[in-house]
Amino acid sequence: MAFSAGMSDTEDAGGSGLEQPLEPVSRETSLAQGDEELLPDMPGEDAQTPPSPGEEQPEEGAISDKGMEAIQPVLGEAEFSETFGAPGAEVTLPPPASTRREALFGAEALIEPGPLAGLQPGSAPGLEEIGPEKKQLVKFFVPKERMEELWERASRAKAGIDAHINNPATARQLLDQIKFARIDLMAGEENYELAERHVNEVEFHIAFSQRVARWSSTLGFGLFIYETIWAIALLLFLFLVLGPEAFTSAAAFGASGRRGEVVYLLGSMVWGGLGGVIGAWLSLIRHISRDQDFDRQHTMWYINSPIMGIGVGAVIYLTLRAGLLSITGPNQDITSPLIIYLLAWLTGYQQNVFTGIVKRMLKVFEIEERPPASPSVQEGAAGGEERQS
Repeated sequence: MAFSAGMSDTEDAGGSGLEQPLEPVSRETSLAQGDEELLPDMPGEDAQTPPSPGEEQPEEGAISDKGMEAIQPVLGEAEFSETFGAPGAEVTLPPPASTRREALFGAEALIEPGPLAGLQPGSAPGLEEIGPEKKQLVKFFVPKERMEELWERASRAKAGIDAHINNPATARQLLDQIKFARIDLMAGEENYELAERHVNEVEFHIAFSQRVARWSSTLGFGLFIYETIWAIALLLFLFLVLGPEAFTSAAAFGASGRRGEVVYLLGSMVWGGLGGVIGAWLSLIRHISRDQDFDRQHTMWYINSPIMGIGVGAVIYLTLRAGLLSITGPNQDITSPLIIYLLAWLTGYQQNVFTGIVKRMLKVFEIEERPPASPSVQEGAAGGEERQS
């Protein structure tokens, strides 16, 4: 026997003081020596499983890929459902990434309403040194007369600050520009360009302040009258046309019928327009009186503000009515239209609030993409279906 032969070899080696490892015994060698009982159930490498009656015979010379030869799943559908539960249904709106417990709007909604801020004075650059080979060229282009003329311009700019700049913070920064210009001039003609830049900036701010004063007394006052007319018209429509019905609380949202729906929609639009009017008023006061940087380029923003407020007020009502946005607790209905009117007024007053709400609504329509199944899983599933059929 192979096993006894191995033992005899070890004993012979042990007699000489050396131990040799046993050599691996192949199945063919073991079977040749009559030791079939050692490997009773292991099929040989070339052994083939007889085909089933319904299985197609492979062609001669073709390579047969049997894989793991899984005939059927380990657990059937009934056993799988009992063990792990029934598979979940398809996800509908809202998606798994729910918008609950998220802020209704972001930090950008806290910014004051109105167009962008006006012109602000810039910072002064440092002195720039040039090589000695360029000093002769600088003296040729910047004679003493130009240096004296620039000094006089700086003095006139200082007088213009005293006459036309009413904002102390802006005046302080412009006076610093005058100081930097004179320091550059005293440092030499090689710093002429830096000194001229400071003086040019101060002169531009003085001219801009004069235009702001002229626009504020003409265009600014006209825009204020325009916003006031819108406010009066909206209030008259709210109290005379809609009347007390616009403030009547319903037991449930929309319980007062179609007329109630229309009244609440129009009321939301009115309050959105009022928010736009008040936002435009505050913006005019800030840019004309406080910052003194009113610019006629922003006229379209003031004209469009109440109209935009009416539009976003309608969108807010439809959003709440459709259930895409919830501002109450779970299983609670909106029982008062004042909540709708308040949110409509906020979106009209600060349009960044409306932008935040739109972003929140877009999350409701997000659909998560399922990762595609790997090719091996798809092939295994297809092979299992073929075997079952």
